[in-house]
Amino acid sequence: MIKTETQRTMPEKAIIILNKQRITVSPEEATAILNFMYLLADIYLDRDNEV
Repeated sequence: MIKTETQRTMPEKAIIILNKQRITVSPEEATAILNFMYLLADIYLDRDNEV
């Protein structure tokens, strides 16, 4: 269940959140991080539905 672009956290928001932790990322890196996080979340949710 991949969310549409309007439902996802935008890379700009991820950059702001990471900057608060003194982590500097480019928009492309933020997009990759978010895509990875959503992939992990989907895997986790799929695993819970199988039990």
